[in-house]
Amino acid sequence: MTEKKIMILGDEEQAPYHPLSRVLPGIREALESLGEISVCTDYRGLTISDLQLYDCIISYLDDYQNLNGFDDILADYLACDGRLLALHNGIISRAGSKLEKAYGGNFVTHPPRCLLVYRTAKWPGEKEFQLEEEPYMVRQLDSEKQIFLTFQYQGEDYPAGWCRNYKKGRMIYLAPGHDEKTAESKTFRRLLRECVIKLGIR
Repeated sequence: MTEKKIMILGDEEQAPYHPLSRVLPGIREALESLGEISVCTDYRGLTISDLQLYDCIISYLDDYQNLNGFDDILADYLACDGRLLALHNGIISRAGSKLEKAYGGNFVTHPPRCLLVYRTAKWPGEKEFQLEEEPYMVRQLDSEKQIFLTFQYQGEDYPAGWCRNYKKGRMIYLAPGHDEKTAESKTFRRLLRECVIKLGIR
């Protein structure tokens, strides 16, 4: 059987809030048994053909205001039978962009980091768990998605994870992933692994 290939995209020096190196060890440990993991922080020159060499792309892109058209490349990759996981800040895109449409939602704001209660639905593993995280508030553009994870903030439930088909592709958004503290959580690692498997990586 051919080994699966997973590409993780992120920023370091250009990352305004979320350098990839903080969460990368935890992501690697969670996914290393699923296939070969590659990391790219110099992604702006990549083409759709480059991305299609991988079975799954994980976007942890933080410098979203300076993607120089790479967000359109990601959207086109996804439309052409791509598999993409938008992790935490990876959900942020330019308003009105093709990528925002492909994701079916976009980041709006987040209150200060705090202890959040997450609840899962129809997924294996723990049905409820806690993480100290940024409560990401997202604007949903449509209802064509399966929400599998929510968090509670000030008595209200908010989406923290969804699965969505876009043209020929499939994407998942997973809100937890702010820093190494989350990435070190065994519960987070199990959930991240299940998300990648859900995209078809086995």
